[in-house]
Amino acid sequence: MQKRGMSTIITTVIMIVLVLVAVGVVWGIIQNLLSEETEEISSGLDRITLKIVGSSVDFSESGKVSLIINRDIGKGDLIKIRIILYDEEGDGYSEDVDASTLTELGSKKFSITTGGFSDIQKISIAPITESTSGKETLKGITNTYKIPS
Repeated sequence: MQKRGMSTIITTVIMIVLVLVAVGVVWGIIQNLLSEETEEISSGLDRITLKIVGSSVDFSESGKVSLIINRDIGKGDLIKIRIILYDEEGDGYSEDVDASTLTELGSKKFSITTGGFSDIQKISIAPITESTSGKETLKGITNTYKIPS
């Protein structure tokens, strides 16, 4: 009779331990998903608007293009700007430039190589921000400047 009582207690303890382990595993998965989604939502709130000053686009340097970019009011930690050059066939060449010193309502001159393109038709820019965890996120193109013919 005593053996039967001990086996019930051991079974009950094992069941409780299994339930606690299962709850811990499920909580770990849920917590991971929530933290990833929260980071994506908070990085989606960044509203950085950049504009190319059209009169500043200069191809005078050999194999380089320089331009001035203005930053409007907008929340977000801007760390880089992707400058994309397009030729007449629509092929693109991009280069990321450091923009950590470009503050809200500020302007800065940037220079990049032309990537071997000889007939550049338009230039686009897209901000790259940094989340709280240090992950870089490329935002959409905020401005495109068409080179006058």
